[in-house]
Amino acid sequence: MIQQWKSWSASARCNDTGIIGKSGLPAEAAADVKASLKAKILQGRLGSSDEIARVVLFLASDDSSFMTVEEIVVDGGMTHL
Repeated sequence: MIQQWKSWSASARCNDTGIIGKSGLPAEAAADVKASLKAKILQGRLGSSDEIARVVLFLASDDSSFMTVEEIVVDGGMTHL
């Protein structure tokens, strides 16, 4: 698909987020559910919306202007366990 957009100088960049602590779980989520989720994350903690926002800002900025057809995984290492 990117070949079709080549003449428009378009690029495709996205982020794939993991589990976000405050906004990703209901407030009433049991402590054991949160502990179970944290055990599945290499960093041992839930992510924050600020951490995701920084990646999105990078992808939207000129700092990522030479990137194209990229996906950045922001999940604390969850996909590697």
